[in-house]
Amino acid sequence: MEACINNSGYEIGNDIYDFHQTPKELAIDLMKFLPLVEGDKCYEPFAGKNAFYDAFPDFVSKDWTEITKGLDYKNYEKEYDWIITNPPFKIPDSKGKLKNGIYPLLLYFAAKAKKGIAFLVSDYGFNSLTPVRIAKMSSLGFYLKSLTTCAIKEWRGRYYLMVWTKEPANFLTCLQKTYSNK
Repeated sequence: MEACINNSGYEIGNDIYDFHQTPKELAIDLMKFLPLVEGDKCYEPFAGKNAFYDAFPDFVSKDWTEITKGLDYKNYEKEYDWIITNPPFKIPDSKGKLKNGIYPLLLYFAAKAKKGIAFLVSDYGFNSLTPVRIAKMSSLGFYLKSLTTCAIKEWRGRYYLMVWTKEPANFLTCLQKTYSNK
């Protein structure tokens, strides 16, 4: 079954997944938590209504894609230092079924970003980062540098700006062993 994408989200069969547009004021406030430097190339692959793109500082070069405007991140071929985005929390898999998209998107962009990845995610997205997945990101050269909590009145739960960089960090450590009382 194929996904139908429109300006408000995905439709797959009878399932609908709405896009959540980042508030512009939040995007501006979150920029201070990113270690951007003059000349960085910033890319917003899921631009929506351009909240992050418009908030990028003047000293960086910037670009965007947005599938509802006919520009799919999978076709983007330019090089970039940073991915900064509110990614879709669910993306269609190869069979068209909506699945948690945070980890597959992290892996995808870890192969392409030169300096860092900043994702605005829900608690659902953050909780998809198991110790094994965090170790995989480390093996790809990306480490969780910071986590900023924020609230968005219209959205459910808490949201986090996860900032991954190529600088080793001790911000988050994981035990990869799974424990049991049995």
